Amino acid sequence: MDEAWGAHLPFHPDLPTWAMDAGADVCVTSIHKMGSGLEQSSVFHLQGDLVAPELLKERADLFSTTSPSVLIYAALDGWRRQMVEHGRTMYDSALELAGKARSRIEAVEGLRLHGRDDFCGPGRAFDADPLQLVVDVSALGTGGYQVADWLREHHWINVGLSDHRRILRSGVEGGMVVPDAADVSLNTVRVVAADR
Repeated sequence: MDEAWGAHLPFHPDLPTWAMDAGADVCVTSIHKMGSGLEQSSVFHLQGDLVAPELLKERADLFSTTSPSVLIYAALDGWRRQMVEHGRTMYDSALELAGKARSRIEAVEGLRLHGRDDFCGPGRAFDADPLQLVVDVSALGTGGYQVADWLREHHWINVGLSDHRRILRSGVEGGMVVPDAADVSLNTVRVVAADR
């Protein structure tokens, strides 16, 4: 299972179910996306006896380096320890801030904040991460690609993803739960609405 954006999921019960808790045999998690690992720091998780550990290692060796970085391993271990010791508290705060940001974004005219109802259900995703703020900007007469380019050029703000209608801002910045991440996300969409 590809769970590239789900490194944080096992650390709070109000986040979507982690692939391994859902019964996956193998999942790969990119710690550098929603954790605080350095680039290229992804890990495999394995459970059960369907996939032999030796076989997984052989396949992983085809893609991994022969010169591993101690910095990458140290960052992985440091983040894992931080999450085990403080993850629940950190994500309590992050979820509260993301909830407040959602309420405030929904009040901005011309923007539509997507939620679980838009992405989850039969034939769609099982769940959605409440820390990901997906904002439809099409009512402003523009697209997500254009808004992302404009934000980068004029305000040095990078969005996580964009498409023809939407931008995505995360309630977690740089893999760290920071108190002002929700405000950064809110300010991003306010700038879009005011300047477009």
